[in-house]
Amino acid sequence: MKFYQSGRSMVEMLGVLAIIGVLSVGAIAGYSKAMTKYRMNKYSESVNMLLNTLLQMKDSLPREENTTIYYNELLYKMGSLPDGIDYVRETTLQERWFKTTMNARYNNSKWTYDGKSGQNDHGALVIILDNGDLSLEICRTTVLIAKDNSANISELQLYQSDNSSIDISGRTYGDAYCTSGRACLKDITLDNIGNL
Repeated sequence: MKFYQSGRSMVEMLGVLAIIGVLSVGAIAGYSKAMTKYRMNKYSESVNMLLNTLLQMKDSLPREENTTIYYNELLYKMGSLPDGIDYVRETTLQERWFKTTMNARYNNSKWTYDGKSGQNDHGALVIILDNGDLSLEICRTTVLIAKDNSANISELQLYQSDNSSIDISGRTYGDAYCTSGRACLKDITLDNIGNL
């Protein structure tokens, strides 16, 4: 009488587990990449909606001479903050996807820098990035949003600050302020963004 063994050997089971492990690592990496892309798209939508809201409301927003006015609380109370951007306090908004902080404000203050003085008179949407792994990608996305709105933007400033100096080489200008010798926002390419 012969007996046949049914089931799998230990080697076969280890082989199956190894294959499952390799597939799992690939699936997790793919999921992570897909989630980053999804979050970047949501970030782009939120910031684009906030910028367009500010551009639509710019003539009706309050302004005062020799002061800085933050519009964050006003936008929050009016229900004008897009989904994905949360009100934190009067001077701070935070987007949900990458936790970057931002603020919307009007600046009409006097300044003195390097022996020169002047008067500010502009609105601003300020986005503050940390030095995380995705900062450059978030920066690129933000520049592309600004590029789409270059007809309505006077200036885009990008800089890393070490709290001692600000490098103005990261400035690009909207259509109305784009003169010879200035970097034009409408002409910016993905290669230029890394250099800014």
